[in-house]
Amino acid sequence: MKARPQTARESGIALPSFTIAVLAGDGIGPSVVTQALKVIDEVAASGRAEFELRRGLIGAAALEATGRGLPVETVEVCRSSDAVLLGAVGHPYWDKHAEIEDRPALALLRLRRELGLYANLRPVTLAPSIRSLSWLNERATRDGVDLLIVRDMSAGLFFGVPRGRRHSKTWNEQEAYDTTTFRPSQVDRIGRLAFEFARRRSGRLTSVDQANILATGRLWREEMTRLAGDYPDIALDHLYVDNCANALVREPASFDVIVTDGLFGGILSDEAGSIAGSIGMLPSASVGDGTPGLFEPVHGSAPKHAGHDRVNPIGTVRSLALLLSTGLGLHREGEVIEQAILAVLEGGLRTYDIAADGDTPVGTEAFGDAIAEETRRLLRRLDS
Repeated sequence: MKARPQTARESGIALPSFTIAVLAGDGIGPSVVTQALKVIDEVAASGRAEFELRRGLIGAAALEATGRGLPVETVEVCRSSDAVLLGAVGHPYWDKHAEIEDRPALALLRLRRELGLYANLRPVTLAPSIRSLSWLNERATRDGVDLLIVRDMSAGLFFGVPRGRRHSKTWNEQEAYDTTTFRPSQVDRIGRLAFEFARRRSGRLTSVDQANILATGRLWREEMTRLAGDYPDIALDHLYVDNCANALVREPASFDVIVTDGLFGGILSDEAGSIAGSIGMLPSASVGDGTPGLFEPVHGSAPKHAGHDRVNPIGTVRSLALLLSTGLGLHREGEVIEQAILAVLEGGLRTYDIAADGDTPVGTEAFGDAIAEETRRLLRRLDS
């Protein structure tokens, strides 16, 4: 009988060691992060790598404990780690009553800025074997879906100044205003990243803007067109955001990589949640140049579901898979976690948000246990 290969730990080889900052956050964040940590425990137990987990506070949890939405200690923990795993931020009370800079959503934006994270990656996948989960018809999802939304997080409406409220002399009433700006260098940076991802995939890139109306959209399109000259192997096309939203639900498989700004990208990726079955299925990664990446599910803190053991942990576990593969270079381990999630779904296990009529949904803990168990089984198979 063939002997089982020794793990690095068994053979005395030094294991790769990583430090991960864990920010459970608010609402359902602690619950879904707990499920991801069950899975990383299985990776550690398999003898492939060692992980030091460092806890930090952010958002409402940080406000209640320290009076600040983003404590200095949390920033330092994140900066000194190899990657950051985040649950979710947000709470109805603190979203309204905290000082502006300490409100949970702005605390998260500040953390991304402190870490120099300028791009958000949102993969959307739907295997043909589980296409029944999608809200789209079978014609749209027959061949499955595998696309990546790359959105800018350094400029645009979310980051423009000035913003605020003022009295309008023209209309003699109060008005609110925001500013949106883009510089060529900012488009160049996010554009090159998107082109590189397209080069690793199928060589197709869709740039999304509103160049027919917005000055920033025209600058965006000009710069993306210029960049295409440096990537002759990539097929670039341009879409207005409304046309892209239409095509995304009609022919999602026609897309490979989509690049756009933060506002449009947030809307399109939430729409893409219906393609995958639920927004609870989607992971994301915020990345920069040589800094720790931040990995989190697309969904929010959903405080009304906190403590009820019913939410879908897949987005967070997939964010962990991204953290391992994209953030730490543990590509095989990240793939195994994705395979484990798919196997659990193919086995028929469902949380309430992806359950069909007649299904009996399971809770967050049970679903997390199932993914962890399947991850353990697949890792053992690799060693056999």
